[in-house]
Amino acid sequence: PHAMANSSAARDDVDYAAIDRAIETAFADDVAATRAILIVKDGAIIAERYADGFDAETRFLSWSMAKSVTASMVGAAVLRGFIDINAPAPVPEWRNDEARKTITWNDLLRMQSGLAFDEAYGDPRSDVSEMLFRSRDAGGVAANQALAHSPGTFWSYSSGTTNLLQRTLRETLEANDVNYHAFAHEALLDPIGASSFVLEPDSSGVFIGSSFIYATARDWAKFGLLHLNGGVYGGMRLLPEGWSDYVAEPAPASDDFYGAQFWLNRPGENGRPKYIPGAPDEAYLMAGHEGQYVLIAPDKNLIIVRAGMTRGAEPMPIVAPTFAAIYAAIE
Repeated sequence: PHAMANSSAARDDVDYAAIDRAIETAFADDVAATRAILIVKDGAIIAERYADGFDAETRFLSWSMAKSVTASMVGAAVLRGFIDINAPAPVPEWRNDEARKTITWNDLLRMQSGLAFDEAYGDPRSDVSEMLFRSRDAGGVAANQALAHSPGTFWSYSSGTTNLLQRTLRETLEANDVNYHAFAHEALLDPIGASSFVLEPDSSGVFIGSSFIYATARDWAKFGLLHLNGGVYGGMRLLPEGWSDYVAEPAPASDDFYGAQFWLNRPGENGRPKYIPGAPDEAYLMAGHEGQYVLIAPDKNLIIVRAGMTRGAEPMPIVAPTFAAIYAAIE
């Protein structure tokens, strides 16, 4: 009952020719290196295309779309009463540190912890390179950072923060006799029928929830649908009431472009443009390195999944016109 329907009947609220043109243009661009585009309207697939060598069975690497999965795992733990996001995160390294022990789950979810973290992928000595490729304990890299700003006052993108969320989630679940390694599947992925998901752990056994999750385009779409449907899937509530609104609400210090491990499509102060000028402010995104996206557009009950390997150029300006053209082709 939870599989997405393949919409074989043509719909009058979809301009299929315009969608075909948008998809053709996207796949013809060598710099974009698009690997998959999947469009889901009202829960049914209306278009799906893959580059040579990829198909509906291919598991695509999330990169930072994984962060949205991490936030959803925290949400599932909130639903079960294990976590109050406004409470301080119980991080062992902070127990005797007056400043850091006030950092809440919410501060971590919104990337407003105030912890220093260098997210420079090009530098092999940066915090993120150290964490992803050399550390046994990814969350520990963030836990041991100094406080650079008061918690809740400064926004700074940090994969370390997300891995610290995973590590703290593990400790919280295990303290409640819940199997952490089975939790994502039991609480979220199995109920939505997304069996292709693979979550890769670090050497300590904590999922690298910032970066290393694999799933098919269809299963990424199902994950988007869970949020589009307010945390309910197949009649089951999997995320707390209001959780999907919470993740899409601007973090106060983010200039309106970031929620809770999801990116937002809102313009900022001082003229900062939206990521996708052709999509509404309320649209929000799971987004990852090299152009991995799940766009959630509630106003049209629409999900667009895009996987690729966009290198040598900022992916969003390359992909945004594709999203805009698809969005415009659907009523």
